[in-house]
Amino acid sequence: NLAVPGDVNVDRLLKLLGWELGAGGNVAEEARIKADTTKFVDYVGVNANTRAPALILEAKAWDKPIISGKGKWRDQPKPALLVAAIRHINSGGAKDKSPVTAEWHENMAQLAQYVRMFKDQHGHSVPCAVLSSGQWLLIFKTPVATFCDFEVNDQQFYFIERDAYVANAHVIFEQMARVMLADTAPIRIRSSQLGNYVNGASFSAAYHGMLI
Repeated sequence: NLAVPGDVNVDRLLKLLGWELGAGGNVAEEARIKADTTKFVDYVGVNANTRAPALILEAKAWDKPIISGKGKWRDQPKPALLVAAIRHINSGGAKDKSPVTAEWHENMAQLAQYVRMFKDQHGHSVPCAVLSSGQWLLIFKTPVATFCDFEVNDQQFYFIERDAYVANAHVIFEQMARVMLADTAPIRIRSSQLGNYVNGASFSAAYHGMLI
């Protein structure tokens, strides 16, 4: 089980989820997406074998406020507010007409643009896209359906606040862990190399296996 501490930062969270940052890792930081203009994504987790993007994560400053509505949307529950805001973005709605604050409209519009650019410009359907300030996580579990196919509903995302991280650790793991999004085949070894890994005293049972 993944235990996510309350003071977790984005780098630490990704490491807990099995992603490897830095040189030789499977996470590109400030990754460039080239289309009509060059965009920079904060974190892109990739499949080590195919190099296809598996996770987009946009990190916002720790003190960025939680989502809130404007006007008639001010007292709406967060799931309904998110659905309305996403539909507004998908329809090309203006920032000043959004049901959410301008900052939240911009953040989600930016994430939508990244998902669409990977799909339209590079042919990659990213399986998970995330916005986070550290104090909250907004996880889109079907970002292509949400932002490209325009099939928006409140079952397509999780919004988790800091004090609920531990209770929702299984959800965070299932949606964001490297092994769930970009698992790779184990290394292949020859029988002559087996002694480098195990010996007669180090295991109690053996099972037949096949790698195709």
